Amino acid sequence: MEKKKPLYIPIKTLDSEDYVTGLGKLELAIILFATGISLLIGIILAFLINSLVGIATGVFIVTTVFVIVRRDNNNESMIRKLQIVRQYNRSQKSYSYSYDSNFEYADEEVLND
Repeated sequence: MEKKKPLYIPIKTLDSEDYVTGLGKLELAIILFATGISLLIGIILAFLINSLVGIATGVFIVTTVFVIVRRDNNNESMIRKLQIVRQYNRSQKSYSYSYDSNFEYADEEVLND
């Protein structure tokens, strides 16, 4: 009989097909949706306040969404990283602690001298 080899899963294998590193179908859809909304907000602000404010607001919204949605080498987006940090901060932590005072021994040595 044949020996079965253990299953080998390569490191950093992506679970989705990316067009560009960190940007797949879902990420591009979210960025395009944010671009449409930022264009709408930018046009409204350009007519109400100033064209520069409208352009700056649109660029800021698209850039922020891009940074938040894009995945890094570990296949995690900024949203996922914030979820991990929040979960860690809320988790129960136990630290082994034993009390040992060096000052108690130092006082005895000073008194005996």
